[in-house]
Amino acid sequence: MNVKTTIALVALLAIVGAYLYFFELNSQTPEGPAQPMATEQNGAPLLAEPPPLATNGAKITVDRQEKTTVIKRSDEDWIEVEPVQFPLNNYSINTIVDNIRDLRYTQKFTPSQNGAPSLTEAGLDPPQATLTYHPDAETTLTFQIGRK
Repeated sequence: MNVKTTIALVALLAIVGAYLYFFELNSQTPEGPAQPMATEQNGAPLLAEPPPLATNGAKITVDRQEKTTVIKRSDEDWIEVEPVQFPLNNYSINTIVDNIRDLRYTQKFTPSQNGAPSLTEAGLDPPQATLTYHPDAETTLTFQIGRK
């Protein structure tokens, strides 16, 4: 490299560094500084009793717009078996299962009563997706997911 190129690259590096320092690193979000995540859960548990932990053979099925995905547990591993067979990240699937077990709600309503949306307005007639969770051979939980 010649001297002019080196000087140009050093100047460019200084400009980018100054931009990052003054505008990116010292900026705050419009809501203010980031708040730590709340450790307290709000709302009432959706399920009266949490389902059992996933056992060998547990299954999660997601039906979405004529596309079906099936995930099964084999020993300690989660494997997608439909539409293709593929090993999955155990941590991610276990997080989904934990979230299913800990579902909470903050508001209940009866569709089309007291100003509540109808099933069609909520995207539940038909549902946008249906998630079915089988933690063991005796238990089945089905969740219909809408727009709202």
